[in-house]
Amino acid sequence: NRLNTVVSELLEFARPSTVKGDAKADMNGVIDRALRLADADIRGNNVAVVFHPDESLPPVRVNAERLTQALLNLFLNAVQAMPQGGVIRIDAHMRPDTESLDIIVEDNGHGMTEEVRKAIFDPYFTTKPSGTGLGLAIVHQIVEGHGGSVSVKSKPGEGAAFIIRIPTGE
Repeated sequence: NRLNTVVSELLEFARPSTVKGDAKADMNGVIDRALRLADADIRGNNVAVVFHPDESLPPVRVNAERLTQALLNLFLNAVQAMPQGGVIRIDAHMRPDTESLDIIVEDNGHGMTEEVRKAIFDPYFTTKPSGTGLGLAIVHQIVEGHGGSVSVKSKPGEGAAFIIRIPTGE
């Protein structure tokens, strides 16, 4: 299983593909699908999820499959950051000052140091004994492929908040 995960993540990262989607997707639906895919890990690790879909979000032109993968990676990282259980909070909202949408994935896990925070999107960087170091690199690649950005706010002992910003314009 571990070898399969490593090879799959390596292929996902190395695959040259156009990320931008041809159709507009319901972002609440994309988030919900990623949560359903992570459900076994979430429930199996005593993690609660707080997500209130915003019905006012407009459909956004994205590759829903790839964005689901990025969110799934963030959800699984959040679960792994809370080995004793905790809460994942997800918020998606339009930014009033720009034509973009923010998706925030926040956990109350162990957080990270500034050194770790600066390196987490680098391929093969990991703090986990069994990690491949590709999960967050894939998130970064997918979000940037949509013309967006991903950032993180975190301090040791205070959890982490990942902010994905996706442009909504054509």
